[in-house]
Amino acid sequence: MTNIQSPLGQSPSNDSSRPLRRPGWGLIQDINPSQKQRKVASVQSEAKPMPATTTIPRNLPIAVAKTKAWHRRLILLFQKHALIIIVPLIIIVSIRLSTLPAVGEIIIIVYGLLAIIRRIPSRITFLLATLVLASIGIEFLLLPGSNRVNNSALFVFLLLCVGLLSLMLETRRITKHNRTLRRR
Repeated sequence: MTNIQSPLGQSPSNDSSRPLRRPGWGLIQDINPSQKQRKVASVQSEAKPMPATTTIPRNLPIAVAKTKAWHRRLILLFQKHALIIIVPLIIIVSIRLSTLPAVGEIIIIVYGLLAIIRRIPSRITFLLATLVLASIGIEFLLLPGSNRVNNSALFVFLLLCVGLLSLMLETRRITKHNRTLRRR
């Protein structure tokens, strides 16, 4: 038996009925989606099992779908215009609380604990500190009184401390996450 090699791009003379194939064709198998994949008992993946997911029913009644769409649009509208509503409220509340520094300090401490426990992003805390800082300027123009401005400045300082603490915790979480990704 002779082993004749054919030139590149041509099939051997005895195999003229087969189409041309790429190198390594025998290693690649066509997987038809309708066929079941074979499980190899000796090889097991080390990947973690995927968490169970909930399925969203696609056959909702039209009335329910319209209600949910209306509800979603209302939430999106509120999220877009929330700052227009919330900013003046925060400024007014901070001006009012400047007369009662103990109450303001307790509220900020409770917020700080909630920010740490609920993992509220530090940018929200810094935004609150900026708004209270803006209220100091408004308060100084409308109600000149050094005692009230000092209390508002204390609120800004406490909010900046809470923001710094939450930023340090966020950075710590991110670096731990990156370390675990590098180890894999």
